[in-house]
Amino acid sequence: MLLLEAVEDRNRLSHIYDAATFDDILARLPGCAALFERVGARLIKGTE
Repeated sequence: MLLLEAVEDRNRLSHIYDAATFDDILARLPGCAALFERVGARLIKGTE
């Protein structure tokens, strides 16, 4: 469910107005980047 959490974080950032929530999401971005890299690699592998 990490992928869904990443999407929810993205949606929250579109409407965020408090620094604490922003900082929490910002701290998770490196993990999200790694997750999307794995998803992308799997998608590319599936098309070969």
